[in-house]
Amino acid sequence: MENIGIEPRQCRQSDSGACFALKAAIAKAANRGIALFAKARPSLYGTGRFANANADGAVSDFIREVDEDLRRENLEKLWRKYGGYALAAAIVVVLGTAAWVGWQRYKASHRAERAQQFEAAMELVAKPEVAAAGPAATPAPAVVAASQALEAVAKDGDGYSVLARLHDAALKARTGDAAGAIAIYEKLAADTAVDQPFRDLAVILLALQTADTAPPAELMQRLQPLTADSNRWHYSALEITAILAKRAGDTEKAKQILSGLADDLNAPQALRTRAAEMLAALKG
Repeated sequence: MENIGIEPRQCRQSDSGACFALKAAIAKAANRGIALFAKARPSLYGTGRFANANADGAVSDFIREVDEDLRRENLEKLWRKYGGYALAAAIVVVLGTAAWVGWQRYKASHRAERAQQFEAAMELVAKPEVAAAGPAATPAPAVVAASQALEAVAKDGDGYSVLARLHDAALKARTGDAAGAIAIYEKLAADTAVDQPFRDLAVILLALQTADTAPPAELMQRLQPLTADSNRWHYSALEITAILAKRAGDTEKAKQILSGLADDLNAPQALRTRAAEMLAALKG
């Protein structure tokens, strides 16, 4: 009975599934043994050849069938014990995958909606009556509508929000609402959720907007970090700093900055031209 896992004498007082499997296998093996005995040649009955020819095959089949029945019963027990956990894990995986796919689709749909919203706002800004609008005590209705559309886009905290805020500030500055433009630039420059290059750009635009009204020393202090060679607004910051230095009465500093810009081959050509013209004007 090797490899069976249970002996017949253990089933005398037991009704387990293994015992039932064992009994069924014994009955099958017995029937097969009878059939083999009946088919064997009479001349072999009672000889070692008969025993080897028939008993070995019957016993092997008997052991294999009992092993198979026991394995099947063990698998059923394992499923009853852990099947619920396996199903729960499978459900979690399926739900997680569905949630991820749904989120990706939502983001794609949301980005498309945001792009359409921003495009619609920019179409209002591009209208002739808005594009041609200048400073006015009371903004034209078309200007107000364009500004409101940009403000609606700016409420969300994505890239379109930043662009909308910059366009809205530019619109306000162009139509005479300097205070509104300055407020937008200040908030954008202080917004830590916005990428640093856009925050630096807000400082540049703020300095341009207030170059004639704010204290020069204060503005130059805010621009100083942006004059580093590694900053992408390096040249613009230097140009504005030169203008502020001239306004503050530091003509020599202004000349030094403008001379460096005019000679810098890496600077934008338009900026180099402006620097050379301002330097010539300072030298008289």
